[in-house]
Amino acid sequence: MIVSEPVKFIIDAKTTRRDSVASINFTRIRRHMRQHSAEFMVIASVGFDRAVCRDAQTEGATLVEVETLRRLLKLHRKYVLSPFDYLSVLKRPGLLTEDDLAPLLNKAKGRVHMMNRLRLLLDSLDFKPRTLDEIRGRMEVYCEKQQIPIMEKDEIRGLLDLLSREFFGVVSRQDDTCSLVFTTQASWQRIKSTIGCYVRRKSPKQAESLVYGPRGGTSQRLEVGLGNSNRGL
Repeated sequence: MIVSEPVKFIIDAKTTRRDSVASINFTRIRRHMRQHSAEFMVIASVGFDRAVCRDAQTEGATLVEVETLRRLLKLHRKYVLSPFDYLSVLKRPGLLTEDDLAPLLNKAKGRVHMMNRLRLLLDSLDFKPRTLDEIRGRMEVYCEKQQIPIMEKDEIRGLLDLLSREFFGVVSRQDDTCSLVFTTQASWQRIKSTIGCYVRRKSPKQAESLVYGPRGGTSQRLEVGLGNSNRGL
């Protein structure tokens, strides 16, 4: 399979009746890379022999076991990271491990941290117009009780600007003051539902099925959604 966006690369799925793949024809895959002007190759299977992993390092190929790929897809469904985030991981030659997924998990945790900061800001607002100093003062009291770091003014100002835009529209800005348009709970629900409307959309052009052949009478199906793809292998 060829993934064409945001960069072009080859995905080759290997089937085996054993617990691991004992050999890979890297020359054939490289030929497909040249034919389609692909930048790198990713090979997926249930497992790989150590000798194959060493060869992959030499050949500049990335090996992904099915279980690791499942974790990668689960992470994507939950947090919806950028394709460029995945490319930095998939372009590493050799066997992809749990440690290699750590940067993606850290980015995902950063998203969660941002959502927590948004909720903290909403809890510090109400229908009364307040200045930036007043809002930060209210946040400071809460943060001291919870023993969590207080946000700096620039961060608060940036988040207020985000929440006041039409996309969310939960904060009203007048002169140098800000106030809620909805109750705190309704504002939070609006933010989550607005984001959800976008991250849950699915397009045939953004997802392809990678179907492994029968193994032990059972076929395994995985979905990849890094970008537009075309069958090339």
